[in-house]
Amino acid sequence: TLNFRFRKRDVIVPGADDDVMEDYRPDAAAARSLLEEADLLAKSGRYAEAVHLLLFRSIEDIQLRRDGGVPRSLTAREIGRLPTLPEKAKSALSPIIGIVERSFFGGRDVGADGWASARSSYEAFAFGDEWA
Repeated sequence: TLNFRFRKRDVIVPGADDDVMEDYRPDAAAARSLLEEADLLAKSGRYAEAVHLLLFRSIEDIQLRRDGGVPRSLTAREIGRLPTLPEKAKSALSPIIGIVERSFFGGRDVGADGWASARSSYEAFAFGDEWA
């Protein structure tokens, strides 16, 4: 007879460690610089590029700050749903991911409203008071 022993997986309780998120946020100066760069794209009507830039840099920040990084094979949507990513990060990045998906995969134009929504979400990710 074979006996198997199964180890219990760690249980992740949503919201349990949400107070500890500063490691996932970008440096404030880098975040301001990114917003300036993205604002220039948006001012020239290149809203989709500006939103993409915010998403890609946000993912880079998470990649650099997350223990073990983020597997390169994951999509933005999968990264946004990582069980170890705190809810505050998920809710801030989710609108940006949605805009990029609709633009890139759905072929929809990103206008000034989409840009404003993505910019606001990025600001919540990078500077939001609720992280403190």
